[in-house]
Amino acid sequence: AANLRAAHPDPAALRVIVLEAAVMIEAGWTDLADEVWVTTTEKEVAKVRLMQRNNLSEEQALSRINSQITNEERRAVAHVELANNGAEEALAAQVDEKVESLRARY
Repeated sequence: AANLRAAHPDPAALRVIVLEAAVMIEAGWTDLADEVWVTTTEKEVAKVRLMQRNNLSEEQALSRINSQITNEERRAVAHVELANNGAEEALAAQVDEKVESLRARY
């Protein structure tokens, strides 16, 4: 992020850049950002969502979940965690709160 600001003709204009990257941690790209935000979901919630959304068996859903990094591994590099275990509206409220906090920092 510092490199982006340094290369920009008006560094003050680059207050916030959002990079959505599903495997940013796994790819080792966390050094590209000043802050890393992660979403975490309890394993049981993730399993049920996968089974319903993708019509997967319990075994298939767990296999997919277990192939990903854990919530603990996400938290280890995160500056901000968004817990995604409830309704979409609850997640949106967390995002709004965290964005306000971000604005105060930058």
